[in-house]
Amino acid sequence: MQLIKFAATAAVVATLVACGGGGSAAPSSTTVLPAAAVLPVNASTGPALAQSLVGVPLAFPGGVPGLAPGVPTTLTLTSASTFSAVINGVTVTGQLAYGSCKFTITSAPSGLPPGAAPLNTEIVINPCEIRTNSQLVADGSPKTVPVTVNFQGTTTTTQVTMAVSPTGTVTLYTQSNAVVPQTITTTSVQQITGITGAF
Repeated sequence: MQLIKFAATAAVVATLVACGGGGSAAPSSTTVLPAAAVLPVNASTGPALAQSLVGVPLAFPGGVPGLAPGVPTTLTLTSASTFSAVINGVTVTGQLAYGSCKFTITSAPSGLPPGAAPLNTEIVINPCEIRTNSQLVADGSPKTVPVTVNFQGTTTTTQVTMAVSPTGTVTLYTQSNAVVPQTITTTSVQQITGITGAF
């Protein structure tokens, strides 16, 4: 009888070892782009980031620094290098350049609204950046995520679609889900153990 009990115990132990029982498995890690990661707008990244926002009305009730300070403004990028803005109810259009964000109002068909920057005057907004509002799994698949657009401390929120690789390559998408040809790189990706609240 003792021999039978010993054999049965040995069999159970062998089964536990084979199945990884009797101990704790190492927790798995995931590569993510964390919430509040900053994607700065500069000469290299600006065109790609802008293309992901073309056609999106960006509302700044308190105005845009330099461009229309203190005046309700809705800014819409019409391409990676042009914009339109409704400033205090009046529409203007202009050119957009990078090295941070550089806005120049070039046309005001109804007259320049009070509070707007002068015509043909380049306004530099620095910092100019996009910040992620939620953790994003860096697995290379496209995800639509909430972001904050920051113009020199004045912010608004919207959504963009992006795919982040485990090595930090960011592929952006237009609002019609076309791939933006130019990728950008972020150094903000990190390994975490366990994951909650991620896209």
